[in-house]
Amino acid sequence: MWNKLWDLMKSMYSSCPFLTGILLGVVGCVVAILLFRLYFRWIGSPKISSFSYPVANGRITIRAAAVTSLVLSLEKDFPEFVVAGADLYRKGETLFLRVVVDYRQGKRPFSDVVSIFQKTVLDKLKAILGVENIKKVEVRMRDSIAESGRS
Repeated sequence: MWNKLWDLMKSMYSSCPFLTGILLGVVGCVVAILLFRLYFRWIGSPKISSFSYPVANGRITIRAAAVTSLVLSLEKDFPEFVVAGADLYRKGETLFLRVVVDYRQGKRPFSDVVSIFQKTVLDKLKAILGVENIKKVEVRMRDSIAESGRS
């Protein structure tokens, strides 16, 4: 089979090398893109839509949308942040929350606000939803918003 394919490629190249090169380039790009996507699907941190954990009488399943709603409800306590979104990810057996924010420059520096926000999110997840298996909150700044209205 491979010999026939090789012979076909040689005859195609000898009759029209330019088109053969373009065809091989397109095939090579498609294969590279597919391998790249597979690599990040297996190795990367896949986004999850729900997770569950055992309790005394069974299991509790919580959707990622419920966690996102909880994070969005905390926005009023952090005037420096405009929460653009939140998603749950799994890396191995570890669950973590990735929150994307726009930062409004205020009285507190970004790093201080992030530390307080991360602790607050983890505390609220534990207190309200009973979730203890989310161990990390990753905050990503999407944009920095200059504060207007200062005199």
